[in-house]
Amino acid sequence: MNKLNLAQLLTITKIMKKIITNLLTLILAISLLALTACSEPDNTPKPDTTEANYPADLKMSSSENGGMSQDGKTVFISKDQSYIDESKMVNDDYRTVITPFTVTNEELSKLYKTIEENNIEDIKTYHQERVYDRGGTGLNITFNTINYYKSNSGGEFLEESSIKPFYNIVQAIQNLADQKAKEKTETIVMTFTKPKELPLRSAILIDGMKLSDYWDYEFPNLIMLSPGDHLLKVDLEKFQKEFTFNPKNTKKIDITFDGKEIIIQ
Repeated sequence: MNKLNLAQLLTITKIMKKIITNLLTLILAISLLALTACSEPDNTPKPDTTEANYPADLKMSSSENGGMSQDGKTVFISKDQSYIDESKMVNDDYRTVITPFTVTNEELSKLYKTIEENNIEDIKTYHQERVYDRGGTGLNITFNTINYYKSNSGGEFLEESSIKPFYNIVQAIQNLADQKAKEKTETIVMTFTKPKELPLRSAILIDGMKLSDYWDYEFPNLIMLSPGDHLLKVDLEKFQKEFTFNPKNTKKIDITFDGKEIIIQ
């Protein structure tokens, strides 16, 4: 009887070991999946359900230029399209560096409050003749169908009372853009070879956000992105193509359009 009990005990022990081994394997697999999910953020645009306390047509840009230098930076912000477009020296050559990003209703509401508090419509400038190659800052804001353009560059100067409110708005835009840029740690090179004429409605979008309207299609451009998978869409009226990529593995994207077909490689 004792021998039979010992045999049963050994059998039970083997079964328990197998169950424990399988359970540990399952836990390890789940942990690896969770770790992968954490390390590869989801960049798919998500609906913003927070309250929008700003005009629906609100859009703004601040630009800095170096006068005779090719250095320059433009920040454009709106609900549907936001980016940093920067021209700077990269490997002994000037390149356009594009950083697309998204903004929330809360962030746009705060920017609009800053614009209101500093009375963009009351900012005054004056013109001075014979001023050449002077760099500076420009501010372009549209809301409620009215456009406000203010400049402190070239021959345009700010009146003394307008200096502080002007730069309060500029700083608010730049601060938000700088904050967004910190999230973009991955770089890819993108080129676009196109025919002489592009369709009237042409756009290159990443994760639903249109890249800068001003980037140079003729030369390689650097695109700054956050880690994880991204969706590239090329929309040329009758021709559309999508391409999912991860900048960890994809360091260069070449887009070619010969008038008949979009090729992404």
